[in-house]
Amino acid sequence: MDMIKLCLNLLAISIITNILLAVYGVVKRPSMIKKIIALDMLNNSICILVTYIGYIGIGSVPPVYMSHDDKTLELLILRAVDPLPQALIVTAIVINLSITLFLCVLTLQIYRVAKTTNIHSILRQRELLEELSGG
Repeated sequence: MDMIKLCLNLLAISIITNILLAVYGVVKRPSMIKKIIALDMLNNSICILVTYIGYIGIGSVPPVYMSHDDKTLELLILRAVDPLPQALIVTAIVINLSITLFLCVLTLQIYRVAKTTNIHSILRQRELLEELSGG
């Protein structure tokens, strides 16, 4: 049983480390492609974390009520996995897919215009355009 707790703790530590690395990638990387990858990594890590939080323990069974016996119902209540985090994760995955697709299309359009995905270069080009236009 101690080995199972150790593995679950290592999983929690690795999830939190992954979240911190993803936040670092979103904040510090100038490339928009890397920012999109970091955002996707952040969302997936948070989804895993929510699933981990909703997990009760080893030997869990899905919440399916099969008989009218009180003992079976008590066993189900003690060992069932919470379905609410799972439903929220499915919704979050669909939303993440649409946002990632939108950001990829937006980045592609920016690349077609600016010929780069580096945010610093894009801002410099914008400043030069504003100076040339007299504004």
